[in-house]
Amino acid sequence: SEAGKTYDYNEGVKAFLEKRKPTFKGE
Repeated sequence: SEAGKTYDYNEGVKAFLEKRKPTFKGE
């Protein structure tokens, strides 16, 4: 879904900035 992609993208960016592993939903 488009919302899932947006969530995963934002999560990836946040995880990168916080130097942690992203937790993708992959929906």
